[in-house]
Amino acid sequence: EALGTDLSSVVSEEKVAARLWKEISRHRPQELEAVTSPRHLAVWPLQDMLRWLCWFEAADEEVIDKGTLVQLLLDKGEDLPAPGFLGETAESNFLTQVQGRVSAVKDAATALLSQLSKELLTAEALERTRHSWFPNGRAKQAFSGPKDVPLEVDIDAVDVGMGLLEVREGDRLDLTPKVGTDWTWCISEG
Repeated sequence: EALGTDLSSVVSEEKVAARLWKEISRHRPQELEAVTSPRHLAVWPLQDMLRWLCWFEAADEEVIDKGTLVQLLLDKGEDLPAPGFLGETAESNFLTQVQGRVSAVKDAATALLSQLSKELLTAEALERTRHSWFPNGRAKQAFSGPKDVPLEVDIDAVDVGMGLLEVREGDRLDLTPKVGTDWTWCISEG
């Protein structure tokens, strides 16, 4: 095909189709189970039939005049495109490109996550220096979360924000009353 010339002097489509049918009938590969008659091969491109003959290791002198093919290659070899190595196809090249791009996106995402993590640590350290912990109270009794909220308080109506702090009796706390409510922001020592 790459030679851009008629290959009927080198390869007979009828012989290739007959030989390929013989190999399919003998080996019955799962990939070709839909081919149940030689008529199915009549619509196949010659290049595909030759690829399957090569797969069966049956592309021999019976179907290809190798001497004439070599002479055609020598005569027109300069016009041929560079060969695809290891049987690479357009599909495998495309998949390789997609894998490369997916890898690049993954690397970029990993780098972004790492950068965000560093920035978060820096921001937390800066925030801690602005609001150093200052113990200004003690827990009068233990508190273990929602189960210790008094029954008269509608816990669903309360904006717990950061969550309810679990403390033991006597724990030192940094207390900041939340304006307009009966709630207090607490930070425990531990």
